[in-house]
Amino acid sequence: MNRPLFWIGIALTGTALIAMSADFASHAAPTRAPELPTPEGFRMNLKGVGPLEVAFLGRVELITDEREEDAGGGATRVPQWKVNGSDPVPDAAGMAIHDTRIEAMQHDLDGESPMIAITPRAWIPLTRNRGLLTPDLDRTWRLSDPVLDLPGFRPGLRMTASARGMTELRPREESILARGPFKLEAENIELNAAGFSYDAKSRRVRFEPWQGEVKWSFTDELGRSLRGVSDASGEVVPLDDGGLLLRFNEGPRGVRASLPASKDLPPATVLARSLDLRFAQGVKGAWQPRTASARGPLLLSDSRVAFEGEGAEIKWSAVDGSLLEARIEGPLAAHPWAPPLQVAIARESAVYDAATGSVSLDGRAWASDARGFVSADSLRWDGSTMHANGSVLAHGAEGTALAEQALASEKQGLTANGAVRLLPTRGMLKELSGPTLTVTPQSEAELTGGFQARGEREGLPWTLRGERIRQWVEEDGSRRAEGFGALLWSEPGMRIEGERFKQLGEQSFRFEGSPARVWSELDSGGEAQASFRRAEYDAEALHLEGEPWLLLPAEALGLSGEPVELRARTARRVHATGAWSLDGGVQATGGLRTAVDRASWSPTEGLQLERRISAPLVEGTLKDGTDFWVTARQFGIDAEQVVSLEGAAHGRFTQQDGAVHEFWAEHLRASEFGGYAETNARVASPVGQGRGNRLEWRLEGGELIWLKASGNAHLEREDITAEGSRIEVDQGTGWIEAEGTPEHPAWARLADGREVRAVWLRYNSLSHLIESGPVRLATPEQPR
Repeated sequence: MNRPLFWIGIALTGTALIAMSADFASHAAPTRAPELPTPEGFRMNLKGVGPLEVAFLGRVELITDEREEDAGGGATRVPQWKVNGSDPVPDAAGMAIHDTRIEAMQHDLDGESPMIAITPRAWIPLTRNRGLLTPDLDRTWRLSDPVLDLPGFRPGLRMTASARGMTELRPREESILARGPFKLEAENIELNAAGFSYDAKSRRVRFEPWQGEVKWSFTDELGRSLRGVSDASGEVVPLDDGGLLLRFNEGPRGVRASLPASKDLPPATVLARSLDLRFAQGVKGAWQPRTASARGPLLLSDSRVAFEGEGAEIKWSAVDGSLLEARIEGPLAAHPWAPPLQVAIARESAVYDAATGSVSLDGRAWASDARGFVSADSLRWDGSTMHANGSVLAHGAEGTALAEQALASEKQGLTANGAVRLLPTRGMLKELSGPTLTVTPQSEAELTGGFQARGEREGLPWTLRGERIRQWVEEDGSRRAEGFGALLWSEPGMRIEGERFKQLGEQSFRFEGSPARVWSELDSGGEAQASFRRAEYDAEALHLEGEPWLLLPAEALGLSGEPVELRARTARRVHATGAWSLDGGVQATGGLRTAVDRASWSPTEGLQLERRISAPLVEGTLKDGTDFWVTARQFGIDAEQVVSLEGAAHGRFTQQDGAVHEFWAEHLRASEFGGYAETNARVASPVGQGRGNRLEWRLEGGELIWLKASGNAHLEREDITAEGSRIEVDQGTGWIEAEGTPEHPAWARLADGREVRAVWLRYNSLSHLIESGPVRLATPEQPR
């Protein structure tokens, strides 16, 4: 029997019941129909009719409505719920009905019902309205093991939920609550959880874990089944753009999910505290992930890299559903699965481009491999290429590098720009800096755009500047360097300018120029300057070749006038002492003029000149203005104006007043205060002419005031001629002394013809007095 029942103003009015009663009384059937079990009926008390009990057998359909008044004072009955079921019977304060379909009648603009529930048994509470029993919309309806169809969740979306156990329907609120387990299906998405709740007004599905877990899965358009597990509550929300939001709230263990990567790669894995997964329908109608928001701590990984961080924003392609990129919030760490990179960290964020495999890190990022680490404000690597920007620092076994930007590739090497600094860990080089650095895969490095190198040698600092420098590794593992263009080497007391620099050994180099120059500081003030075309620098000295010349200030040589320029085939400067030496056809011009075989100069010993075969001619002017003209195989002069002559020495000294003093000897040493000469020594001066094995003299104010001859001494003057073993002339007192022995007495002849022989004698050129020891006088006629 299938008879419709209209409650609440549609059926069971008092008049209808009276008519039905009359009809039953006047149409009694003559034959008895088969008797069926009479179900329990619903008892009502209708006004004008009285008590009434109505029972139903078979399918029934109930429609509830609500009175809604309009603006004109009229009213309209608006259907609310439709219940279609079988064999309703009273149950407690309600109605139990079987094989039931319950549908909300308040359809949306698209004509979709907010919700439909199909259940094997439903309990619907009843309330009395003017004696009639009607479904109570303000109390909870109970559904057993229902299948929930939610066409109003999103137009065009088929979403169903199969719940186990008792489910609560709140018709007035248009909400459903299933406290037990349920399975939610929406196209290719399936979710298994508990505590299903749905609010048709907000169109949100909420859920809780079942036995500690929420399980979900979907099959993407490539046919891959992707899964996830969560231990927290969540919800499914329709989005305004037609998409779907699957949200998992934060739980103790969080969310574990596999998500699409690409058609060629296995799924990506996400472990997070919470997850928002947004779906859109693909070209084939299946749901495909478009974006995801994960909150950490989280782990995100695919076949190339794994990330640890505090959160992530993930995007997939709308074309083929492949993973596009992921933005990971820091602090974070990235772990590439393939070398050379081992780990990377960043303070702020990382962006992973899944199409290219590149990773960009921001916020003082740091990455390491087997050779060392690099840090920068931001890092990006794609495969074997690393990009670093902002305050770049790289460190390895060979040292540390600093720059503003760097690009490193296994195939192309390294390029760094902006205030590049290299700090080696070994060797005499301590720092190398410049604007641009390139390093080849073969470890050949080059700094261009101007560079500066700084280091230490024997505990003393040095610097090298230039336009370009190149460094490489020899087969034996040693490092070598080569510099070019406007080079300047500086160390305490010395600097070198050249055009090319080449490292020969750990502490040896070659400088070249056309020409190159070197300056060395002098203790006496000023600088020594040299020019050369090639020079080798080793731990002990600087060796100059290629037409070298040395320019020394005249003052440093005890001379006056122009600087002294020395030219030779080779030259050498000793680092420790600052001493210079020149060999091979040395030519001196300027304040000193000569040609010798060898020349040397040091702050302590002064200038030394040497000719091996013959005595050269040397000319110059001392500080006091005395001109000198000397010959000797060896010539020396120091900063104190001390002139030293060795070997066939002949010296002529012309004072500023025109007085000339001339000396001959094998050894001679002269200064502005005096001097001495030895071995066949002779002198010619205003004081007189003399000779002896040794001559000594003193000068005062440029004048010769004292002269002494020893050993076969001889003196000739206008007023006296004398011989003896010793002769002294004192210009200040006028005394001339001569000394001999009894066997060989001294001898003197005066201008007036007198002669004196004595062991000793003294003659005063001012008073013409003679004093003597045992003496013998002779007349001019008498022979000596």
